Amino acid sequence: MSIPQRTAPENSPGTKKALIGAGIGMAILVILLIWAIITSANEASVLGWILTAVIAGWLGVAVYLAMTVTRSLNVQQDQNAARMRQFLEEEDAMLDDKLAHSFQIVLVQSKVIKEEIEKNDSESPAMISRALDTIDVTAQNGMSMVKEAAGKA
Repeated sequence: MSIPQRTAPENSPGTKKALIGAGIGMAILVILLIWAIITSANEASVLGWILTAVIAGWLGVAVYLAMTVTRSLNVQQDQNAARMRQFLEEEDAMLDDKLAHSFQIVLVQSKVIKEEIEKNDSESPAMISRALDTIDVTAQNGMSMVKEAAGKA
């Protein structure tokens, strides 16, 4: 089975919209910051420089939040990928156990056939027929499990 690869947070539609919105908001803050700096420099106004500092602070907060959200999305995706790998490993182990059990059934039925051939009494053909039917059903079930697992990969 293939293990899913980690994808960038921009790949999900909701995350993409959120990042676009955050990018637009930051662009507006950058434009306001540039405007405030130009205006404050031209007018030499203390109030303009205070406004510039406030806008710069908000821009810093926005950048910090964007980085924090992106980091947490990456961590969450890493955790989800680890959970998926663990799930697939457990699923593979369960398939291995089921196939091992099927092989054990085939071995037991093969032993029954050998014993009945040695006995060669009146009930032997019926027992051999039942053992062969059991082997057929077990083989079909095992093949369907393998095909199903191959379809999931």
